[in-house]
Amino acid sequence: MNDRDDGSCVYGLRQQARCLAGVHNESDSSQFLVGTTGPKKDNHLHLLDFDDSTFTLQSSLYGHPQEIWDIATCPFNEHHFFTTYSNDDGSLGSSLWQKDPADHQEQTMSSRSDTSKDLKVLWAPCGEKSRIATVSDTSIAVYALDAGNHNVENITTWEIENGKEASPWSVHNAIWSSHNDELIATYGSTVAGWDVRSNKATFERQRAHASNIRSVDYNRNKPHHIVTGGDDAAMRIWDTRNLTSPLMEVVNHTHWIRSVAYNMVHDQLILSSGSDTLVNLQSAVSVSSASYMGKTLDSDDDESDSSMDEPRELPTDGLIKTYDQHEDSVYSVAWSHSDIWVFASLSYDGRVVVNRVPTSEKFKILGI
Repeated sequence: MNDRDDGSCVYGLRQQARCLAGVHNESDSSQFLVGTTGPKKDNHLHLLDFDDSTFTLQSSLYGHPQEIWDIATCPFNEHHFFTTYSNDDGSLGSSLWQKDPADHQEQTMSSRSDTSKDLKVLWAPCGEKSRIATVSDTSIAVYALDAGNHNVENITTWEIENGKEASPWSVHNAIWSSHNDELIATYGSTVAGWDVRSNKATFERQRAHASNIRSVDYNRNKPHHIVTGGDDAAMRIWDTRNLTSPLMEVVNHTHWIRSVAYNMVHDQLILSSGSDTLVNLQSAVSVSSASYMGKTLDSDDDESDSSMDEPRELPTDGLIKTYDQHEDSVYSVAWSHSDIWVFASLSYDGRVVVNRVPTSEKFKILGI
């Protein structure tokens, strides 16, 4: 269903779901992959195609018997992606899949390679396109895929030490920097970085939150800047070169934050979602790469022309909008890779909602 007045499209899955990912496609439409976690070995991957010009949402279905816990879409090939899933014995495994573009109507997939004991898989966003990282409870291993994507070869492994965490912990999440060969992981209330090339730690911030950190994302426009979301309902933005205190803290959730995501182009726009069923769109312009602090968009060398125009409203820090269209924990949010103003959210009850940045905020950013 869709609702032009609210600017959203809603898609309902028949099973529970936890993972959602944007697809790096070459078309004008926004595509997202969603995986279900039904217990009866009848799970599916849903490829959702949102066409903003017609305001419609089309879906394609792919069979995937195991419960799907994570999806990693390839940044270089829209037909390749990894799924992480639970096996019959309760262990986790990952497989690389390829959609067959010539046989799309048949909705087929083929598995190309397998790993095991993974919480998730990360594609290297820069450098060699054939590299991936697999995230387990206590380590992150970097692999090289062969030319046919049939086999993997371990390059290096980051064994993550417990540090001073007072209680048992495991890696909750990880992200690969788009600026250099640096992996960032969160475990317990700690966030830490590791250089793939030198095999050395780059930073560590213990007790970065009051409790577990479940989500992390890297600012693609501003090196060394990351955002974290924790069980303390706080979202914090950090400069990893100086971790004494966060650059900004935002507390507008009332329960665990499950997912955070920077906009790929306008990094002042940050999404967060949580167990409070809410999705928040936040403006953090003062700590973004497009900071307007101390500037006015209506300033111009020709003062006579600018004086005749109404002053333009500038973007400011603060909550842009709260989306309350879910009735269960919102496990994931993702920006479209085709339209920078479109994003999707997924709640545990299988409800997917596609929204757009409010036009008023879009015009502020564009200076219209």
